[in-house]
Amino acid sequence: MKKGNFLFYGPPGGGKTTLGLSSFYDYRQNKLIRDGRWLRIGGESNTRMVLPDANVKHFTSPDTNPLEFSEQFDVYTKALVAQAYKGKGPEVVFMDGLSEFNLLDIHEFTQKHGIGDDKWARYDYARDQFIGAIKRLRADTLNAFVIMSARVDTRRKGILNKKTGELTGDDPVWMDTRYVPAAAGFVRDNLGYYFDLIAYVDSDPGMVVLPDGTQAQGDHHKVYMRQGDNYLVKNVWADCWTVTKRPDYLTNPTFDDIVHELEASQVEATAIWAASKKGSETK
Repeated sequence: MKKGNFLFYGPPGGGKTTLGLSSFYDYRQNKLIRDGRWLRIGGESNTRMVLPDANVKHFTSPDTNPLEFSEQFDVYTKALVAQAYKGKGPEVVFMDGLSEFNLLDIHEFTQKHGIGDDKWARYDYARDQFIGAIKRLRADTLNAFVIMSARVDTRRKGILNKKTGELTGDDPVWMDTRYVPAAAGFVRDNLGYYFDLIAYVDSDPGMVVLPDGTQAQGDHHKVYMRQGDNYLVKNVWADCWTVTKRPDYLTNPTFDDIVHELEASQVEATAIWAASKKGSETK
């Protein structure tokens, strides 16, 4: 499959970091399966994952120099682009996490410059940094899979009365909520335009099969691939996913499992549409 841009968002414990890292790191075997980079932003961490230092870059700022993380991030991602132009660089870049990046830009800009007369300056800075990051971390620019994680937030929306066709939403009693990636301002409103797949991830308790074949209580990490009423999903393969009758979510998948299912859905859907067209032409 052509390399693309993926965003996985959800609550703590949903499996975002593990899913992103599975694109180049087998944590059960503790070995790399591709050349990848884990770009840890601020407080985002997972001490369960012990990767080689060369595959991890942590961006944070000391109290004495707010916004150092942002400046270092610019330098690092520009170097990735320069490598790609030379036909080099990693096969996967995983930015963990986008919400923290946005939050820190706003917070540390305020720490360094204060709010001042222009109360929007910090949000403008966060917007510009986001655009710069998204511009550089593109699959077609880096010739790599680009994966990002984000925290979850809720957005209120009106409820459609199916009988009257009326959309009610002025009164909080009539408001519904939808899970969306967490960010502020411009980033929140425009995040969805930059990815091929935005999948909501969460977890529920469930039985899992252990290596010895026995079962034990564990977690079912679910990656939602189809748009739902209460959560945002963007899937450019949605028509293929639907016509091949694939499920709403995948349980405990690796990144490669997801890519395989997307590829397979497209191949199978193409065959279905071709057969349907051939059948209609013979009638």
